[in-house]
Amino acid sequence: MGGFYSKPHYVYPSQVFFNYTLFEPYRFCLKLNLRPFTELFTKLNIHQYPDSLDAISVLEEISDKYISQEQTLSEQDRKILINCWKILEIALENQDINREIIADKLQNKRVVLTDKNNLKKPHDVFFKDRAVIPKALLYLISAICVTLL
Repeated sequence: MGGFYSKPHYVYPSQVFFNYTLFEPYRFCLKLNLRPFTELFTKLNIHQYPDSLDAISVLEEISDKYISQEQTLSEQDRKILINCWKILEIALENQDINREIIADKLQNKRVVLTDKNNLKKPHDVFFKDRAVIPKALLYLISAICVTLL
């Protein structure tokens, strides 16, 4: 298991979860031998699973990593990006977050995956087929000023 397991280093509590590893290397899972300290970690605000704000933070980090428009995402980062969008879609559907918060954080970041496997800013992307975009993401996209054809 990568990152946290093989190279000891310090991370912020917001970068650690009890049971979620799909964001590695951006986030980490606590090692089993640390479970006796669950009460402490809970007080440090370590969650079982990421929430919508965690997904936004990871999207921001991925965006910052791929500064150039022409950079192709690694397969690992592509999967993480898609997982982040799924978390945001569920959060929007459950009304755990509103689209204005997402727009505020992501409107100027490269977080929209193109068919060429690179990232664009929301206002630089056009979607030709609304039918393939989940309803919650349509709300999100409209909030971050993407033009839909």
